[in-house]
Amino acid sequence: NQNKEFLLRDFDNTKEYEIYNTLKVNNQNQNTDELNNELASVKKLKLIIGNSGTGKTVLLTDYITKTNKIIAYLKAKNIDNGIITALASRVDGFLKNESYLIWLLRKGKIQLCIDGLNEIDILKQADIINEIQNLKFKDVIITSQKTRVIPKDNFRIELKGIDESNIKNFLKAYSREKCYNSNLKKFLGDNLMNDQNARQLLTNPMDLFVISELLNKNIEIDLTNLYQQQVLAAEKDFKENNDHLNFPLQKICKQAYQIKLKAIDFINPIDIQEALESLLEFKIVNRRTT
Repeated sequence: NQNKEFLLRDFDNTKEYEIYNTLKVNNQNQNTDELNNELASVKKLKLIIGNSGTGKTVLLTDYITKTNKIIAYLKAKNIDNGIITALASRVDGFLKNESYLIWLLRKGKIQLCIDGLNEIDILKQADIINEIQNLKFKDVIITSQKTRVIPKDNFRIELKGIDESNIKNFLKAYSREKCYNSNLKKFLGDNLMNDQNARQLLTNPMDLFVISELLNKNIEIDLTNLYQQQVLAAEKDFKENNDHLNFPLQKICKQAYQIKLKAIDFINPIDIQEALESLLEFKIVNRRTT
């Protein structure tokens, strides 16, 4: 039992994940229980792919919390010297024997889940896939945005976001200020009820959460400039909470450039912590546990 916990050491189930009964998968609506059954029953490399915010980690989290299988969960960015080495460093006793770990994975006694393959460079992605294939691991789930390193003939679940019929329920799920319900009613009436294109556009849970935050701040939604509205709302939030200081956009942009240039994992919060909190509220940056 202790080793089961160690195998899930990187797994973060402390957040409140929103999971809905129906997701749009491969352009078809599919029940999440059916998806979980597929992830449990198909004994080969399985890929959950989709754009940012479509629910890849959410679906994997829902599966891990419900399955009876023994799961070994790893974030791709924490695999420095191979999968087996990463797993062996997390366990005690006989499971530290790498040959035994390989046997368990080959026989499907442990299901391996790797989250965020696209968050590492292409060479490390290839190393992970090669290890899985060369050692013939039997039961593996990987979440990723689209990547070239996995052959297209592998089993894949391509997420397109939540089903259109869940948009209204999603936006009504959050506890908001008194103005929110009236703002939401107007937004739905103006954009969704009679506009199929708008309904098809708003299936990304991350975008919908941002819309709910903006409506809660009495900001009228412009679907064609949603990202600009996010940034302006975050800037306004920062100024309201920091005696109207100027938003440190230049400092943040310099760090963002260095992150891309040098493959740094995180933003240094020194001098910009309050600004990052405002950006976090409107989902412009993410906070992840390490």
